[in-house]
Amino acid sequence: MTKRCELIWDLAVSPNLAEGNSTLVNAYARTTQLSDGKIVSICRQGAAKHSHDGEIIIMTSNDIGQSWSSPTTLFKKSDFSSSETIISAGICAIGENKLLATCGTMVDVAPNDYLFSEESASLDRRYFWILSEDGGKQWSHPMAIDTSPYHRAGVTANPFVLSDGIIRIPLEVTNEAGVQATALTFARYAAGQIECGPIGLCAGDPTGQLNLSDAQFTTLENGDLLMLLWTFRQKDEETIDAHQSISRDAGRSWSAPQPTGVQGQITVPLALSCGTVVAVSNYRLSPPGIYLWQSCDGAKTWDSSPIRLWDERIKKVMAESAPLNTSTQEDEGVWDQLQAFTFGTPNLLRLIDGTVLMTYYATIDDIIHIRACRFQMV
Repeated sequence: MTKRCELIWDLAVSPNLAEGNSTLVNAYARTTQLSDGKIVSICRQGAAKHSHDGEIIIMTSNDIGQSWSSPTTLFKKSDFSSSETIISAGICAIGENKLLATCGTMVDVAPNDYLFSEESASLDRRYFWILSEDGGKQWSHPMAIDTSPYHRAGVTANPFVLSDGIIRIPLEVTNEAGVQATALTFARYAAGQIECGPIGLCAGDPTGQLNLSDAQFTTLENGDLLMLLWTFRQKDEETIDAHQSISRDAGRSWSAPQPTGVQGQITVPLALSCGTVVAVSNYRLSPPGIYLWQSCDGAKTWDSSPIRLWDERIKKVMAESAPLNTSTQEDEGVWDQLQAFTFGTPNLLRLIDGTVLMTYYATIDDIIHIRACRFQMV
């Protein structure tokens, strides 16, 4: 039986909206929660979403996301070599008062170059970990992760820890067929260090026809891992149904990705209780917004009637059932569209009280900022 989404509140998190500051762009938020209930959120800040000057800022909340601390810089371009540009980051709690952040950079980007242009496609990317042992007050110097044999690894999801205490660090890579694929490295925390193992591929199309990108993960009630993937064709860059894959051995092996019927780009799952799994997805055709999809059987099947959360047309969260216009098609390739996206990158966090917090970026009055939406399924 599907559930109803009950909106509790939706508000701006990054201060640039209240300040009316359109010179700062905040996007790509990711969130975690410490054992004391403190929520920690990070996002990229710069002159544009893909600008040369990006840095990662951090904000915290001690009241389930209703108010937030002033942002501080977690790390910035000068923390790396002068030739590296920060793209995005992830974060997770790995123990009491301990946080692990991951960061992806691109090497040798010219100041006015678009990060995802054809000219930048051959540039190397690097992957780093950063550790805090005091709840995010102080952070270690960024340490590089060996991403061999992949030289263009990126951050698209938070690291996560399972009951065995081993940290799974997701990476988006380019496979031998030249398309986007998803990999994992297993890591351990010991004596203030993160020790990473070899990288294993989770999902990749060896034929080069499909990009299986922006993987997002959740742990199902039975202990299986669910991975949802933004899936688009290589030949015309048209987005098709989000695909999913299951791991029954804690991420060491994965089923072949299969279409879900969920229509959207980045698609983020979250397992709740009694077999309920929800997923939020960016939908940029008509009508555009962030939609919530449900499964009542542990992600075996998905309801075909989504709930619209963020409504891009009216710049508001509605939490109402809304059909999609599946007859429309994308008129530009994915990489060209990225610059024009005005909302997206949802992230889901199940809070200690059982409600759900979704963070995302949106544009109001030409200001790209971070928002937080708290809701519950009833």
